Amino acid sequence: MDRSKLRKILYLYSIVIVMISVIILTTNQLKNIEIMYKKDVESLYNNAIQLKKKHIKNIVDITVKHIDRERINVTDQFDNNIDYIINSLQFHIKEDELNIENILKIKDRNEYDLLVWDNNKNKLNYISDKLLLNKSIKSEEEFINYIKKYKVNKYKSLQNKIIAIVVREDTIEKKVQNIIMDYVRKTELSVNEYMWINQALDDLMLKGEVISLKKHFQKQIINSIIIAISLILILILVIFVFEKRYYKIINKYYNTIIREKQELVMEKTKVENEYKRLESIAITDPLTNLYNRYFTMNYLQSQFLRFQEKEVNFNLAMGDIDYFKNVNDTYGHEAGDYVLEAVAKLLKGNIRKTDLVARWGGEEFIIIFPNISGEEVIKNLNNIIYKIERQDIEYKGEILKVTISFGVSHFLKSDNHYQEALVRADKALYNSKRSGRNQVKSNF
Repeated sequence: MDRSKLRKILYLYSIVIVMISVIILTTNQLKNIEIMYKKDVESLYNNAIQLKKKHIKNIVDITVKHIDRERINVTDQFDNNIDYIINSLQFHIKEDELNIENILKIKDRNEYDLLVWDNNKNKLNYISDKLLLNKSIKSEEEFINYIKKYKVNKYKSLQNKIIAIVVREDTIEKKVQNIIMDYVRKTELSVNEYMWINQALDDLMLKGEVISLKKHFQKQIINSIIIAISLILILILVIFVFEKRYYKIINKYYNTIIREKQELVMEKTKVENEYKRLESIAITDPLTNLYNRYFTMNYLQSQFLRFQEKEVNFNLAMGDIDYFKNVNDTYGHEAGDYVLEAVAKLLKGNIRKTDLVARWGGEEFIIIFPNISGEEVIKNLNNIIYKIERQDIEYKGEILKVTISFGVSHFLKSDNHYQEALVRADKALYNSKRSGRNQVKSNF
């Protein structure tokens, strides 16, 4: 074999060895790139999930602490309210007897429960329906001991009777729940609406990060291709195969992240809709679709602060359907509900856009008249009384006729709390009832 032929054989062997070496080295390099890329993408994905969990935990911790605070505040508020009601009982007592019906009018049956012990007869005289009390209590001492079992309780001796008002634990918890819903809606989420959801979405919107990783590893792949091309063209095919594999991995994780983002967007929409629904439930009376007592109390508080700053005219009227109990007793509670809806509709249709009408509780309504004189308020209320008196409420073939009485008052400079105006309006309503009903009385 001549030397030239031998050199060709050696050259071919060298080329083959180089090809094999380059293929092995390039393959190992691309495998390392694949491992590094998987680790980086998985780390990025896991970090995003941990951030989401952290934000959720933080908002839950804040809410739990706020619940504990509000439970204390609500308990104190109830304690102050029933203390005020107990001390105001003399306004609902006739000269010669204790009128339980009048006591019931100054309280909300959904929040307070009433008990009456008769010292003369040495027995229970009255108890709210929702209380499960052992009717075999024999003495005043046993009665008072039972009352003290409630966390919020007040009692007072009047006309040989002991009047007690208590608040059940479930009532306190329900009110705390409403306050927390309002807190979440108005406070925590108002600064940056649905903060933790938006933050979690921002953390998971990793498209830019994925693209950056993609470019980084593409450069490594291209470098490997350049090295391979400099040695042998066949490495192009090898790199192309591996490149397709890495693009497949990238697309797999990228699609996973996009899917997570879409799921969180859907979750955010559900949360928004649920908060809107809870907001409506929290401020609306389900029977009449008027504002409820809870919303009205907050509204009165804000308007009272405005009155203290600007001293604008602010009138409020307490209304009560006359002899409403007779409607329930004669035609049933379903008919009573129908009457409440009809009266609520008429009230809402006969006030200004700037006025507010709400169901205060039972057959009681409250109408708030800002920026209007007391004379105009009385004129408007007389018009409402006239329309209700002449309204035929048809129910199952029967024509029901009802009337309504009003008591009016307004904020005074000397008031320290909006409830003082409510008490004056309630006294005026009481005078309206005593004077024959179906009329309006003022207490300015």
